[in-house]
Parts: sequence; structure tokens; C-alpha cells
Amino acid sequence: MKTKVIAIRHGKKEKLEGCPQGTMSWGIQARLTPAGIETAKQVASRLKVMLNGCTVFGSSPLIRAQETAFVIMAELGIKPPEFANHIYIHHGFWSTNPAAWYLDCKPEEYSNGAVYKLRPKEVESEGHLVLHTAYSLALQAVTVNQNVALAVSHGGPLDAAIMVAKRSLGQFLPITDLEEGEGAIFTFDGNSIVAVDDFLQQGGILPYPRFL
Repeated sequence: MKTKVIAIRHGKKEKLEGCPQGTMSWGIQARLTPAGIETAKQVASRLKVMLNGCTVFGSSPLIRAQETAFVIMAELGIKPPEFANHIYIHHGFWSTNPAAWYLDCKPEEYSNGAVYKLRPKEVESEGHLVLHTAYSLALQAVTVNQNVALAVSHGGPLDAAIMVAKRSLGQFLPITDLEEGEGAIFTFDGNSIVAVDDFLQQGGILPYPRFL
């Protein structure tokens, strides 16, 4: 049975006092801003048909990712007391090496592509981990006879997972920079990934060349 895992980047997070800004602003306690909550609601609205009846959700352990998942779950009609029964919290949707994504440069000069040129092995390792964790979520969906699940991850690791998945399908395209609420739909058939479709918050589901 083919199973789809929709993986998105969390909504916009708050900036914490004392936390480095620019290219390394990931305070682990940062919560969603009102704009981030609105983005999560928009994602839920746009994916409502595809997620109809979905009860399998995944999230990074960071609070902003969990909050994004909870907003989407609520928009789909799942009540807060039931959240814990349907969500799979896993470090594989975050980063095993956050410092790998750090570049000492101006924020406007930062890109995941620049990071990849410096640390290809580290970035690819992050991508493989997210993809493997997405597959484990797909297996959970299969156990409850569902063919779709949703996961909330973070920009760099999720971007890396998309690149790794695309390249496994013979599409040698560069790593990109997803915005909040964007991501990809990974389609698994058995233990293989058979398709990757990018989900763009402003443009629907489009082929990867949108980023070229």
C-alpha cells in the first residue's frame, strides 16, 4: 500500500532574548508567533481533503514544531485531550547536529546551499535521518489502516531530506530553502520512497524545479 507523509516546516517562531540571531537563532524554547499560528491554520485548510480522517502525526520535540502540529490537529477536528494519542514525538524530525547549520555570515547571505557546500556529509546525514523517521511514521499509519500522515520538522533538516529523497530517485537537484509552512509529500511503497512532491504554502503542490 502506498503511504504519503506530508512533512512541513513549522510556523514562524518568536525571537528569544539572549539567543543568537541571524544564521543561528534556534532557541529550543521559542514558541509560535501569531503569524506562525495563522500559517499552521492555512496549511490545515489547504490540506484538509488530503488529511481527512488522519490520526497519525509526527513532530520534532521542539515546542514550535509541536505547537504547529497541534494547531493543524485542532483545525482537523481533533480535540486537545486527544493530541497525545495521535502524535509521535521524535528527534529524527529535528537535527542531530544543529551547529552544522551555522554559518558566520550576514543573514541575507545565508542559504542551505552554502551550508551544503561546506558540510555535504553532515547535511546529507541530517536528510537521511528525517527521511528514515518519515518512513517510520508511514509504517505507523499502515498499522491503523491509513495511507497518510503529517509531520512537522525544521527548515534545514527537512530541506536536506527533500534533496536526499529526490537524488535517490535520480533527480540531482540542489538543496533549497523552504519557508514556514512549506515542505514535501513523501510517498512510500513498501520500504521504498517512490515520489516526492513539494508543498509550497503560496503555490500549491508543484514540481521541484520551482526552486531553480
